[in-house]
Amino acid sequence: DNADHIRQHYHTWTEQEGRLNNAWRLMWTGLGFVNSAIESIEEVDSEAIGVTQERLESIIAESKVLRAYHYMKIMDMWGNVPIVTQVGIPTNPETRSREEVFAFIEQELLENVEKLQLLSPKLIGRMSRAVGYSILSELYLNAEVWSGQARWEDAIVYSDKVINGEGGSLTGTIELDLDP
Repeated sequence: DNADHIRQHYHTWTEQEGRLNNAWRLMWTGLGFVNSAIESIEEVDSEAIGVTQERLESIIAESKVLRAYHYMKIMDMWGNVPIVTQVGIPTNPETRSREEVFAFIEQELLENVEKLQLLSPKLIGRMSRAVGYSILSELYLNAEVWSGQARWEDAIVYSDKVINGEGGSLTGTIELDLDP
């Protein structure tokens, strides 16, 4: 592997690293797609397409939680990064501190997680409320590194929500889903 793992372990990689370049492209491209989807969906008239406004807001919330997830992974891998919520605007965004990115992610999640649908078999692979709670739990588990302030109690609160089935369940009960 040409010592790729050693360079990554010691944080001595170069700009030529395939794995890091691929991760960078994947995460930022995904973020661009999500921002584009949010912009397009926000322009939709729910009545014109025959869905309730609540349902449309739930779809937008799914996209914003997915955007928060991308930012959490980007922040984890690269630290200080730009925050961009519109396609192509600004053209050359300024880099934000990891603390600012953390605050943005937290706000996105807290504003949208309760609008998400409960986890159910029809939501496999989508952003359900259980997924949103899990992302919040991960965010708070890493808060001390990412924001400078430990948030253990918040991590417990959102982990408990998942464990107790408050985000939904694949089995339709509040019990933990059993492996087949």
